[in-house]
Amino acid sequence: MLFMRRFSGVAGVLLVACGLLSACYMGPDPIQYGALAVVDGKATAVVANCGKESFRVSVYRDGGPMNEFYSWYVKVTPASPAREVEVELFGKERPGWEIDNDERVIVTSTGTHKYVQIKALDPAYVYVLSSAESGPEGAMAPAVRFTADDLASIGPGQVMVPVDHKHSKIVPRESFVTGRCG
Repeated sequence: MLFMRRFSGVAGVLLVACGLLSACYMGPDPIQYGALAVVDGKATAVVANCGKESFRVSVYRDGGPMNEFYSWYVKVTPASPAREVEVELFGKERPGWEIDNDERVIVTSTGTHKYVQIKALDPAYVYVLSSAESGPEGAMAPAVRFTADDLASIGPGQVMVPVDHKHSKIVPRESFVTGRCG
C-alpha cells in the first residue's frame, strides 16, 4: 500500500511536470506587421503600422559563415499616426528613422564575430524581413523570406508575406494591411 501511495504521488508530480513542459502557448499570437514590396524599383518594407507610435524593421542574410552576421535594422517613428508606412530597405536615414549601421567585431570565448550592415541585396543569398511583435514567451511570427530574384515577381499593388517560417507568397497589398489593421 505504501508503494502505491508513493507511486501515485510520483506519477502525479510527473504528470504536472509533463503538462507544464508541453503546455500550449496561451499568450497573444505574435504578429508579422511587415511585408515586402517593390516601390519605384526598390525593395521596400510595407509595415501595417495600424497607428502605433513606432516600429522596427530588420533584414538579415540567411546563411553564410557562422561568425559573420549581415543585417540592416531601423527603428521608425512616424511624424503622425499612420495605417501603413513604406520603408525603403537599405535607404538613407530620414526624419524619424534610426538606422543601426554600426559595423563591429566582437570577440567572445567562442571566437570572433563580425557584424556587417547590408547595403544591397546579393543574388547569392536568401534574406529575411521582419517587423514583428513577439509573444511574451518569445514566440516569433514567421518573417518574409526572399531573394533578390523574387523582387521581379512582386507587381504594383502587391506584397510578399510569410506563409510560415520557410515560405512566402504574394498577395494584394490592401488585403495584407486590412488583415493586420482591420
